[in-house]
Amino acid sequence: MLWGDSITAPFTLASERPSTLLSIFRFLRGEYSPLPWTWRQATDTMSVPCIAIGGGLLFAAHLYRRFPLAEAAVLATSVTLALYKVGHQQFFILLYLLTLYWWTDHAHLRKSTIAALLVFYAFLNTYSVGMMGLGKYNGEWSIVKELVGLPFFLLLTWLFWSVYREARGGWRNERCSRVG
Repeated sequence: MLWGDSITAPFTLASERPSTLLSIFRFLRGEYSPLPWTWRQATDTMSVPCIAIGGGLLFAAHLYRRFPLAEAAVLATSVTLALYKVGHQQFFILLYLLTLYWWTDHAHLRKSTIAALLVFYAFLNTYSVGMMGLGKYNGEWSIVKELVGLPFFLLLTWLFWSVYREARGGWRNERCSRVG
């Protein structure tokens, strides 16, 4: 086995990896980070506590609001991807598919939610094709890999809050329509 006999080996491997690509932590430890140099190396260690806190807060909100399954899946995945330090494009396939499923299941979304979904899809596809598909990852466009974590984090945050607003408002409407 690649990971050995230990059950904790996959988690240890994941926690020891450096931040990459679409992660906010890659931006924060990179060349254009607003953080002082001494803090940059410690940013990767903040990923696991941030995921734990973000996931815990979302779980508490879920216990209070009882989000429907599709919304809960989109929210949990977006929190995890926004706060995970390894941000490869293939990790976002799940969020991509979950949001498409959720969107097809909800006919009446706010315009701001539709905008967040469309901008998220456009940004992810443009980045994937532009950087990876055209082979521009290194060389003259290498500045993009230094900076892309920040706008992607902001897009994921926008997407999260848009879906959260829909789930918060839609839960009451859905529940009332089921009763009658």
